[in-house]
Amino acid sequence: MMRTPDFANKVLSRRCNTQAFALIDSVLASILLVIMTVSLQSLFEISRKGILFSNGLDQADRDIHTVMNSIRQLGMTYHYCGNAGTSNTTACNQSTNSLLTNPQAYYSPISSDLNNFKNDCNHDAKQGINTDRILNGGNASGNSGVLGALKNIQDTRPLNVNITSYTQDNKENRRIKVVLSKSVTVNDVTRTLTRQYYFSPMLALWCP
Repeated sequence: MMRTPDFANKVLSRRCNTQAFALIDSVLASILLVIMTVSLQSLFEISRKGILFSNGLDQADRDIHTVMNSIRQLGMTYHYCGNAGTSNTTACNQSTNSLLTNPQAYYSPISSDLNNFKNDCNHDAKQGINTDRILNGGNASGNSGVLGALKNIQDTRPLNVNITSYTQDNKENRRIKVVLSKSVTVNDVTRTLTRQYYFSPMLALWCP
């Protein structure tokens, strides 16, 4: 039985169509593979950035609390002698251990210092925190006393922690509000962690 030319043309046409469909399938599979690869790579990059940010912010939080501890220590050792508040306890002939173990040591043994301390406690700081004679170390420039110590921390930025601001939160007990922050940057994206810390120098609590 001889095959007709029409039959041969139909067979060839089917073969060509099969090859065409196989080519289209391969192209579509390749495109889908590329899309999946790009998507997975994007998800991996997002996950990696998230981990880096998480680790960086955890470290930033630890660093901020380390600086907070320094401020807390400052509040515990800030003393009054020579007619002014000071963070230099050696100038008062007092050791840090003495101040921590004997709270009465916050009162200077010199009667003139005690009287001046009472007067400074009763001074009304109408012009703001820098004019508070207990906090400013006798210098309204803000460069002395506990304010000067805070300014020094602000300027030196230990552990790259910023003191954004420090303000008087309560005049009666001389409580100070300190705002601290640290920024974490990953691939030109920056996030900033901010914490607030409130403290009153122990010396201020001895004001009559």
